[in-house]
Amino acid sequence: MRILITGVSMPFPMELVQRLGVEHDVRCTDRNDVQAEDFVRSELGHDDTTSALVHGMDAIVHCGMPDPTLTSQKQLDSATRQTYNLLFAASEATVPRVVFLSSLVLMNQYEADFLVTETWKPRPTTEIDQLSYHLGEFTCKEFVRENRLTAICLRLGELYRGEDEPPNIWGLHLDDAVQAVELALIWDVARERTSGGRPPAPNAQGWGLFHIQSSIHRARFPTRSAQGLMDFKPRQIH
Repeated sequence: MRILITGVSMPFPMELVQRLGVEHDVRCTDRNDVQAEDFVRSELGHDDTTSALVHGMDAIVHCGMPDPTLTSQKQLDSATRQTYNLLFAASEATVPRVVFLSSLVLMNQYEADFLVTETWKPRPTTEIDQLSYHLGEFTCKEFVRENRLTAICLRLGELYRGEDEPPNIWGLHLDDAVQAVELALIWDVARERTSGGRPPAPNAQGWGLFHIQSSIHRARFPTRSAQGLMDFKPRQIH
């Protein structure tokens, strides 16, 4: 696949560049200069440069993670205007699929003993990072509602790597996070619906939404949808 990955000045998107680049043809982008193969610096403006960036792509992995080095205003601008520009260019170029990286922090306001699935509404606070994730999800879903593209939203737990202990009960090992992105790139939303499956968010025909965390004791969020529909197999953490 020819894949564009955004936000590569941050650790996880760069990890995706390195891992997905083993089997796929990866282009990467960021507003800041980054040392990487096939890197294109872009502000994701509403212009020909963004159109050229997405041209010929089979999929886009768009990082909804807010850049902490930016001001609050620029973080919100990235979540809304720049995400819109990217998706508009993708729809014009008929890019088949976007994988949007969001966060389970949007669901953390519910009481800990509630079984919070993808059918529950997000409850973001007024913190800029949560607003950024929420507005990014909303922008993606509106494009799907207009039948302009297919989007898979992955709400990721708090990332950790190696043999470290999970940071909390919604921790997500880096290997599991990469696995979820790889599965989202190939998951067939249309086939799942026509075969009688029940992907999350049934009101949006090209929309898939999955909670992704590792299999931790007393895990905060269930991942049954991702396991049953995408064949996600999180590592067992004891």
